[in-house]
Amino acid sequence: RLINLNQSNEKYDLVFQKMIGCNDSLKNAIKKVKSELIYPDKKHMFLFIGSSGVGKSFFVQTLIEYVKERKMVSKKAQLLKLNCKYYMNHENDLIDVIKSAALLKQVEDGIMFVDNVHLISLQSKEGHFILVFSSDKNVDEDFRKNYLECMNVIIDIPDLMDRSLNERFDIMKNTLQKESQKIDKNFIIDAEVLLCLLLYHCERNIKQFINDIKEG
Repeated sequence: RLINLNQSNEKYDLVFQKMIGCNDSLKNAIKKVKSELIYPDKKHMFLFIGSSGVGKSFFVQTLIEYVKERKMVSKKAQLLKLNCKYYMNHENDLIDVIKSAALLKQVEDGIMFVDNVHLISLQSKEGHFILVFSSDKNVDEDFRKNYLECMNVIIDIPDLMDRSLNERFDIMKNTLQKESQKIDKNFIIDAEVLLCLLLYHCERNIKQFINDIKEG
């Protein structure tokens, strides 16, 4: 019996469809993730590289939804996030946390997400879970030597300015729809305001863009 692999993956692909840019700027990133996860018994380690606010955490949250849908992990599997910016100059404390039996039990068969790993020196930890790192795109040579050479998959997330106007418009529309539902009212946007929203520079990328829309 022949199996159409593309057809069998259609329902799982729906998980990534909620990501704006899934068929454009994020298409290759999603393809890399899915290709790596074809091998269920492999030790999976991902490194997401991108500026602050580009959506690395959201990508990782979508990733755990994907592996749950594919039954690679339990529906009860957790995403455990550790942010290295809170452990700068206290790296030994972070290492103790990661090695602790309580934490390893909590994240077993789930995903451990180590955010801002470029801020400290940390060796990867073996375990029965998917290990995800993220870093800023501006990293030094030591970081490249310690991480880039040992990662299964390295994924670059583009800045907002490098994404299409269509994607930027979709992000704005999605944000306004959510805010409209919260207050049960519709928004009417002036054409000049719309143009400004589509063209102004967001130093902190999507995170700033969404916050600016909400505050506006």
